[in-house]
Amino acid sequence: MHNSYNENKSSEEIAIAAVEASCCFDDGSALPVLFQTIKLEGDK
Repeated sequence: MHNSYNENKSSEEIAIAAVEASCCFDDGSALPVLFQTIKLEGDK
């Protein structure tokens, strides 16, 4: 996650990096992971 700091990344890219990093440290998590992006009401 530290490599995402001060980068011009979307919230989706940051979330994916966070999940990928957590899989390296949590033996209860593993890849591949299914991601779903939703649009919020009123979002342009």
